[in-house]
Amino acid sequence: MPKGKRRGKYDIAAKMLTAAAKGGVLKTHFMYKANLSQAQLERYLKLLIKKKFLEYLPKSKNSGQRNDIYRTTKKGIQFVTAFYCAETLWNEGNEPDDNHSGSMRFYPIPRKVPELNQ
Repeated sequence: MPKGKRRGKYDIAAKMLTAAAKGGVLKTHFMYKANLSQAQLERYLKLLIKKKFLEYLPKSKNSGQRNDIYRTTKKGIQFVTAFYCAETLWNEGNEPDDNHSGSMRFYPIPRKVPELNQ
């Protein structure tokens, strides 16, 4: 993404969902991986949980963990996969230095969808 360009909500959501797809993460992990402020983090967590892309696991329900964690749901994995496909189509044929490539970025998709206990 060009310097000074704002990220879109789908970019941020995909980055957060990708971070939590491999078994769950803490709030601070989201902040570092998606480069978010505390206010942004809270807003996106509420949104992603409401849309059922992310699930919240309090420490008492997540197999002896000491902290609350967040994990990507199957629906969240579907969103990230669709986002990646759209990004690939958008950037198809663009040279790396092309200024018209848009704000979409690549987010690695796990090869296997993690098993989610629901």
